[in-house]
Amino acid sequence: DFYHEHYNTQNYKAYATYTDSVNTMQLDVSYNNEDVDDWDHYFQPISTIYQKALKETYKSNFDCVTHFNKNLELNSGIKYYYVRNNGRYGYGDNISSDKYDGNSFSAYSEASINFSEALSLNAGISLYNYRRLFQNGIKVKSFNLYPKAVLTYSWKENNLVLGYSSNIYEPTLWELLPFLREERPNMYSKGTPTLKPEKNTKLSLEYSYSRGNSYLSFSPYYKESRNMIESEASSYQNGSLIDYFNLKKYHEEGIECSYSNDLFSWWTIQLNANESRQNIPDNIFYRKDRYCFNAQIVNFWTLSSRWTFLVQYVYNGKSLAYNGFTKSTDTSLAQLTYKVNHYLKLNLLFVQPFERREDKTCLYYKDGSVKTWRVEDVHRILLTCTFNFSKGKKTEKKDVYQNV
Repeated sequence: DFYHEHYNTQNYKAYATYTDSVNTMQLDVSYNNEDVDDWDHYFQPISTIYQKALKETYKSNFDCVTHFNKNLELNSGIKYYYVRNNGRYGYGDNISSDKYDGNSFSAYSEASINFSEALSLNAGISLYNYRRLFQNGIKVKSFNLYPKAVLTYSWKENNLVLGYSSNIYEPTLWELLPFLREERPNMYSKGTPTLKPEKNTKLSLEYSYSRGNSYLSFSPYYKESRNMIESEASSYQNGSLIDYFNLKKYHEEGIECSYSNDLFSWWTIQLNANESRQNIPDNIFYRKDRYCFNAQIVNFWTLSSRWTFLVQYVYNGKSLAYNGFTKSTDTSLAQLTYKVNHYLKLNLLFVQPFERREDKTCLYYKDGSVKTWRVEDVHRILLTCTFNFSKGKKTEKKDVYQNV
């Protein structure tokens, strides 16, 4: 089998800012067009599958920051998105297509308060209203409030942070479109147009210690997801069918640890690790609980005033899914950087696995199981050039593209 994909995107963005002694305001408007054509060729049996996704996004965003005094700041804003999605799928004269329009409106207000040099609070709330309309009349509405609070206390080299946050994840085009797709021989999938956005919340308590170039942190946390978007497998014809639904609840509790230090003046090391217990109460054909461990190590060497070298390794453990699990490929990365002068840097990047990356998913159901491997055959050697036009000047990064 082999696959061919053509991806084209157009992104336009404009913004205006206003600043006085108290307020800073910014208005953004943007347009994004994504056009993906995908041809999948199967040889057993012989078939060519055509898949096309077209997405247009219109976005406006207004933000305001008000400085009342050195101890009190208020951030507020509103956002509006209009998204038009269109999908086509099939082979020969057997082509299915569908489309839907999405509207979302959100507003937020967030205050930063410094009670003293040691104690501060950042708290706020966001509201999110979402509407989706298919051409056959199917409508989905969703309204949610998302609070946030971060309380920070510092003493000497120590820092203690109590945080609560929440966010959403919207379903993708192919998770929504309701027509049947043959992903590969005897393997089918089908979207669910009535999916609701997924809501995630996290409560954490982080302790950190820093002295000089040394940093150490521990953070126990608890996560909960409602309306989590999950896959479900079942028997279909001579193969299997995967469709999507909103899982009621997903729980995860764990601890995150980080450590960084200069072993020598020319060698910096950074370690990150996460151990968690994941729970899905509704699992029937697979375990309800699973422990997952993820880790990352980064080594950075300063070879000279011009040469630096970085090596990174990432280990991904098995994550619990609805009646199954997922496992992403472990990866490593190496980057060699040469600083030509104050304006120009050259980077040579190498990513492993060099030819073959496999992400594995296994879903169990009453009549058996579905095991899939998402395989990427890509050679990743990248030579980049970075040119800095503003030597010695303060610059502010602007996002010119945002995927929604």
